[in-house]
Amino acid sequence: MLREADVAMYRAKGKGGRRMELFDESLRQEASSMEQLESRLRDALPRQELRLAYQPILPLAGGNAIGAEALLRWVPLGGDRGAGDELLPATFLPPAEDSELIVQIGNWVLHTAVQQAEAWRRGGIAIPVSVNVSARELTELDLAERIREELSYARLPGHALCIEVSEEAVVRDPERARSALKDVKRLGVSIALDRFGSGHSSLGLPRDMPLDVVKLDRSLTATFDRDKERRAMFAATIALTKEAGLTAVAVGIETNRQLALARELDCRVGQGFLLHGPAAPDSVRLRDSSGAVTSAPWRPLVRLRGSGTRR
Repeated sequence: MLREADVAMYRAKGKGGRRMELFDESLRQEASSMEQLESRLRDALPRQELRLAYQPILPLAGGNAIGAEALLRWVPLGGDRGAGDELLPATFLPPAEDSELIVQIGNWVLHTAVQQAEAWRRGGIAIPVSVNVSARELTELDLAERIREELSYARLPGHALCIEVSEEAVVRDPERARSALKDVKRLGVSIALDRFGSGHSSLGLPRDMPLDVVKLDRSLTATFDRDKERRAMFAATIALTKEAGLTAVAVGIETNRQLALARELDCRVGQGFLLHGPAAPDSVRLRDSSGAVTSAPWRPLVRLRGSGTRR
């Protein structure tokens, strides 16, 4: 019954949220597919089928990257990334979100991303790497201790890492989220609120959260060049973040018109396919052509701990 409720919830979210979905035969089939997917995903870590791609976070005026977000990808055994067999998180993470599996995947992502940040620093590129954290990791586990351990192994300072949390994760349990993020902040790690403006708030920042960055949801960026209401929301968010002393990042910039409008509305940092798409660590470009510094390929610094489910 819990699985059935989860499937109905995920379908409602996929249709924009704030609605009800009844569990019917089509959802029963979907539930069965989700169970099979979760079973396959459990084997993905020991089979080394998970990958991280990195997407630079860039100043909209041009220049070197000021950060890079680690993005999870799954290439099932026998698949070919180049042939389009790479799966995105939205297609495979929902079944894992309320189980221990999301913790195992999160551990692997954090470990791999921290190691990559260290590799880039050895190559002369000292930028923070951003890692997304699920609601379960944020409110039910000692997130700060996990981060401290990884930074210690890689001998990195806290500012080498940025933790991204979604509005949804924060509103799930605001008090515990606030406490966990304050502990992370004490390590010198930056905190980014992801998907801001996606519908979980009325464009008000969560109170007393130790934020550094606000990432505007791509739903705002996607239509603000032709939707006056979205444009007003975008402008209001930029003003809100500036007043709070935070950095605003426009996510999902895919056209020159969107880029020009973001600049016009005084947004100074962005992320999107027009600027640079997600790429493997040895092919992502973190310096502009005038800097001409290429990233160092990833190689592990320490042996992965445990049965292959550690990061």
